[in-house]
Amino acid sequence: MNVAAAMRGPGKTPMGIILGIAFGLLLLLGNNELITWIGLAALGMAGWELASLQKRRRRQRLGYVAALLVAALLSRWILAGNRGAVDEFFFLAALLWAFLGPLFLIQAGRPRPGMVAALGALALVSAWLSLAVLVEYDRWLLIGGVAGVCLGDWAASAAGRRLGSRPLAPAISPNKTWEGALAALLVLYLYATALWWLFLRDGGLQHWLFLLLGAAVAALGVLGDLVVSRLKRLAGVKDSGVLLGSHGGLLDRVDSWLPVLPFLALVSTLLAS
Repeated sequence: MNVAAAMRGPGKTPMGIILGIAFGLLLLLGNNELITWIGLAALGMAGWELASLQKRRRRQRLGYVAALLVAALLSRWILAGNRGAVDEFFFLAALLWAFLGPLFLIQAGRPRPGMVAALGALALVSAWLSLAVLVEYDRWLLIGGVAGVCLGDWAASAAGRRLGSRPLAPAISPNKTWEGALAALLVLYLYATALWWLFLRDGGLQHWLFLLLGAAVAALGVLGDLVVSRLKRLAGVKDSGVLLGSHGGLLDRVDSWLPVLPFLALVSTLLAS
């Protein structure tokens, strides 16, 4: 389910789209608590895969997952009803992705395991909290984001297979191409324009601003994809796990969501203020 799967290979994109459709149906039909608890289970599975990429022992993985779940639930309890703190939290999460994500990609050598574990925990917990907030207060923004991610995934994969010739980040993931990334941006531009024309042109939100938000979603999706790709490259593995069989692990499917969800939550809080 990555905006950037610019091209992860022909076999994986259909699974990403299928999961996106399934999640979209869940958002349309499920109640808030059901979606939130399913998201918490996904958080635990993603945490297990992240710990596995760091070559942690089984006991350490279990401890990491338990700490993640406790941190997520405790954070939700602390932030409940405190709108100002929620705004600041999502701003911090988006800021960390915008600055630390690119630094991680260009960092020479192997990062410290403790730093990866801590920042990974922040990324996973903030994504889950974003999901919980969006489901409750701005579900349509979340559904629109889901659709955009799936459309970008499809466009990037199709263009990457047919037109791709220039690697986007050859040292991290040689299969990702500039052509695929640009195709995702183009499709999201058209998608954002259609949404604005159909639903928002009379609502006061200017077209150029909505297009800027769409471009930010595309760029953050690429960033999330590359960050997880580098983690896999450092671990010497192709996939983050085996949860989905030949389609890899959960992180392989939700990598672009990790930075996109906090950004959408931040946008939601800013629009509501």
